[in-house]
Amino acid sequence: MALSQRAVDEIAKVAMRLVEDGHPTAFFAPQLVDDLKVVGETEYSSLIPEAAKTLMLAPASRNGSSIDAHVLALGWLAEADIWSHDRDFAGTGWPSWSTANLRAALAREEL
Repeated sequence: MALSQRAVDEIAKVAMRLVEDGHPTAFFAPQLVDDLKVVGETEYSSLIPEAAKTLMLAPASRNGSSIDAHVLALGWLAEADIWSHDRDFAGTGWPSWSTANLRAALAREEL
């Protein structure tokens, strides 16, 4: 499993906000990525413009947002599915999973 450095930074920022809001266990969230491969933006930066365009044209979100282009670009680079609660990836032509869909798929595998 890989994630962008930008995603790691976002996790740390949100975790600290949650700690400040009275959720002390969020302090440990940044440690959850310690065993994951963190990929620097320089490795996928050439893919970001096309990923941004793809996200802006994706019908699922219908908001034209390209803020998560780094995630899609990294998915392309790693040739890996995306795990996110963000609907923006639906309609991009790239496989993406929500936690609920991933759980359902894994439950079917156990049968």
